Amino acid sequence: MNNRFKLYFGILAGLLLFYAGCIWYQSVQTVFVHGKAYRSKMTTLSRGERSIDPVRGFIFAEGGEMLAGSLPEYDVYLDFKSTTKPDARGRVNIPLDTILHYFGPGGEGSKALARAFSDPTRNTKSERQWGEEVLKAYNQRKGHYLLLRALPYMDYKRLREKPYFSKINYLNGVSRDERAHRYRPYGDRRMAAASIGTVYAKQGPDSTQKAGHGRRGVEKGFDKELAGIPGRGIVQKVRRRMTNITLQPAVNGSNVHLTLNVEMQEILDYELAKRIVELNAAEGWAAFMEVKTGKIKAISNMKRVGDYCVEDYNHLFEDLV
Repeated sequence: MNNRFKLYFGILAGLLLFYAGCIWYQSVQTVFVHGKAYRSKMTTLSRGERSIDPVRGFIFAEGGEMLAGSLPEYDVYLDFKSTTKPDARGRVNIPLDTILHYFGPGGEGSKALARAFSDPTRNTKSERQWGEEVLKAYNQRKGHYLLLRALPYMDYKRLREKPYFSKINYLNGVSRDERAHRYRPYGDRRMAAASIGTVYAKQGPDSTQKAGHGRRGVEKGFDKELAGIPGRGIVQKVRRRMTNITLQPAVNGSNVHLTLNVEMQEILDYELAKRIVELNAAEGWAAFMEVKTGKIKAISNMKRVGDYCVEDYNHLFEDLV
């Protein structure tokens, strides 16, 4: 029994050594013999290095309420250039019958586009107009055809639940570009908006004017902490499809917590706006401070626009510079 066990053990050890030798041999062949050819092929499959944007940090009030944050928004496209080419069997991914079914009269695709935005003022086309537009793009075999621009995250999520848009792949030609959008839940001209500040939407002529970085207020003062560190990646062809590969992940920005109190801020905004209208003044500024600690609990810079008042330039602090 012992001799038989030794025999089996010897055979198993020999097989393991054989496999290890094969792996070692193949590694040498890959790195030293065929390495140059493989590296050359990799360059043809790769489309260069790309930057991976970090998520900008959030700005919170004293009680944890979000005053500014980064949420994704989307541009939605249709590709009718490559998805309408017949394959080897004469089939196409998107036949005309499919387009007529979803974007013809009463089609679910046209209905989804006509109600895409939760803000009704941005839904400027009727179902019929959307159907005609998509059918025209299909007949002209347009590629990367822009359907919806700057669709908010929740609206995009709802669109993905609708027929035809439930899948994003080469079969139905739906694609999207994602980017970060700076969002203020209380409005862009309310709730200490001038003090919270803004970020650059586009790249400016000055090297300091970088898209997505702080432009004014807290966004600018704490830009280094909020911005994070970009990552690195490449776009590489894998199994006949271009795939994003991360080389170094991005480091998301840190959150900033302010001493602003939302309830006090609402009271200050209301009372200051009321007084400006009563006095028929052009603008007014005010702030609440906790004397013992020096914490700013509310800050308001109101400008009159007709019968209403909105947050304006941060006169209380920036005029002192």
